[in-house]
Amino acid sequence: MRIPNLSDIPEQKAVPEGEYRLRIVKATEIKSERTGRSGIQFICRVLDDEDAQPVFHSLWLPFDSEDDEKRKTMWRMVKEFMDAIGVDSSSEPELQDFVGVEFDALLKIDEYEGRVRNEIARVI
Repeated sequence: MRIPNLSDIPEQKAVPEGEYRLRIVKATEIKSERTGRSGIQFICRVLDDEDAQPVFHSLWLPFDSEDDEKRKTMWRMVKEFMDAIGVDSSSEPELQDFVGVEFDALLKIDEYEGRVRNEIARVI
């Protein structure tokens, strides 16, 4: 098998800051190596720009041992994200229920481990 000349295949890039339509293509359970905290990582595709890098968005979950105020604050952040993307926060969804959900978001530019990437500044 011979691999063809791939010089015309563009690299993925961060998009300029602004408003974009995103689609969640993957939702997985994650765990912080540093803190041991569990969370959900969403991998989103920028629609209408096939060369855009995926956008990663994480929501961290409270520890059972944390005080009630902290737990409520963290669950509130999850609820606000679900409500903003149009997922019923009372429906007790599974992670796969997020896949395919489309929403509008304001993206910003950030640098992570020396690489430029997009982050969700706000869901619109």
